[in-house]
Amino acid sequence: MDIPVIKTIKKRLEEEAARYTSSLEQYFPPVRGREFMVNMLREHIISGGKRLRPILFVLSYMGYTKKGINETIYRGALGMEMMHLFALIHDDIIDKTDERRGKPSLHKLFETRIHNQKYEYARGEDYALVGGDILYSFALVCFMSMDIKADLKSDAMLYLLQTALRTGSGEIMELYNAGRDFDTMKRQELLDLYEYKSSWYTFICPLVLGAMLAETNQKELSSLKKYGLYMGYAFQLKDDLLDMLGKHEAKGRRPFDDIRGKKKNLLLWHAYQAAVEEDRQFLQDAFRFSELTLQQCLAVQQIYRKTKTFEFAWNEICASIEKARKYLPELEMDGDIKKALEGFCEMILNVKQLKALCSM
Repeated sequence: MDIPVIKTIKKRLEEEAARYTSSLEQYFPPVRGREFMVNMLREHIISGGKRLRPILFVLSYMGYTKKGINETIYRGALGMEMMHLFALIHDDIIDKTDERRGKPSLHKLFETRIHNQKYEYARGEDYALVGGDILYSFALVCFMSMDIKADLKSDAMLYLLQTALRTGSGEIMELYNAGRDFDTMKRQELLDLYEYKSSWYTFICPLVLGAMLAETNQKELSSLKKYGLYMGYAFQLKDDLLDMLGKHEAKGRRPFDDIRGKKKNLLLWHAYQAAVEEDRQFLQDAFRFSELTLQQCLAVQQIYRKTKTFEFAWNEICASIEKARKYLPELEMDGDIKKALEGFCEMILNVKQLKALCSM
């Protein structure tokens, strides 16, 4: 699906990223190693990506602003992308993921570069963690550099930081759940995990922040939250589904990456609930290992098929999308932008592809 306004926003975002990263050195004190870190971060920021969160942020702002587009909004959008990159860097270290977007993840890239430069005393993970922390700082600097009313910017910054806390809470839940017994897991807990880990982070925060900065009323913000909540559910369910089908969209990710890492989600919960006792025992035993083997992952996939978990996932995704759509008619944003928002979100989910995969 070709959506002109989305292409325009993405082009402006890439231009803003190139402009901002061309002078990153000015933000650092003159310390040794500065150039090395700056070059690595510059490469990481401009390496591409879907830019989902900044696009949704700008789209929401455009849908509500009555004053025309404020070009500094793109600097704030870049801040949102840097916040995302910061989270991915830490995720990759926790998950021991060596590739991201078909390229080495940042800690692996640092590892290669420091080895080539004979910095044997440093680890790639150490540099990447520091780089992630620096990106978090850059994110806040970018966000605060928008030419927006001070009170609006202050409220938006607080909302952004509260979302970061929710996202961190979702990560805590995911780590904690890895060690929990299947019988103690509840559906609502896993939906809460989806809300904190995906809905707020990917949809609610960008949409609400853009609208806040355009001085939108609370009724609109409430509707955007609901829309973002259910789109986030669908987005995370899609991710979990592709992982278990071994067809993940993110280049460089191994098949069954999440399940290998013992990440418990709604699909796994359904499979366990619907499984026969023998398969339940297999799941209990397999998830006691530090990491599942490929053979164990394939056996889990077979349990999904026997329990019709892929069909369950498809139905849950459709239900979430339908719940989200119910809030679109009441949104008072610009009509063309609303259509672009709906088209973009459904393009992200790629429903036709999912339906084909679930029917295999």
